[in-house]
Amino acid sequence: NKTWEGFIGGGVVTVITGWYLSRFLARFSWMTCPTNRVTLFPTKLDCEVENIFVEATSHFPSQVFALFPRAVIRSLPNVVEICSMGGDSAALTPCISGAPHQRHHHWEMALTIVPIQLHAISLSLFASLVAPF
Repeated sequence: NKTWEGFIGGGVVTVITGWYLSRFLARFSWMTCPTNRVTLFPTKLDCEVENIFVEATSHFPSQVFALFPRAVIRSLPNVVEICSMGGDSAALTPCISGAPHQRHHHWEMALTIVPIQLHAISLSLFASLVAPF
């Protein structure tokens, strides 16, 4: 029983640590600039930062939300319910609670992330699920 608790707990902690640590380390040029030199006294690195280390807004596809119940979706941060006005799907606006003429159309979610965080999630999942065996 303790083996499963450690395996699952270690996996969760590894994924969370990978998410936040990758965002933190993406700020430093020593982590983002490639270098081919090894010197005793390092100098300042100057390079053009790759897009994978720059903060960007990512939009989740609305089809993902079809997998979850409405109560779960509404509890998630940054999720917006988009409604059509009077059944017209050309006029889409965020839903207003209690408005009788609005009908649910889809859900939207936008997150501001550093794309390297997605790579960190895949590497931390590998480290916690595959590497122990």
